Amino acid sequence: MSIIGLSHIWHANGTELFALVFLVTTPFVLFFIVTWHYIGFWTGVFAGAVGSGISILWIPILVVWTLLLLVLDLLIGIN
Repeated sequence: MSIIGLSHIWHANGTELFALVFLVTTPFVLFFIVTWHYIGFWTGVFAGAVGSGISILWIPILVVWTLLLLVLDLLIGIN
């Protein structure tokens, strides 16, 4: 059984869809909270685009987090 419902999204229930949205969006929400708190929302967004140290580090973290969730979900969904 899949944890977040990606492997059987075509018949996922509301709980699985909520879990999917929650797990995938959590790192993005954390990114905006941290960016807003430390260097300001727009400063963080634009600084990330031009290579700011704090903001640019979040990009690989978000990518790895999302890929791990997808792989974990597919592996559990297969078994």
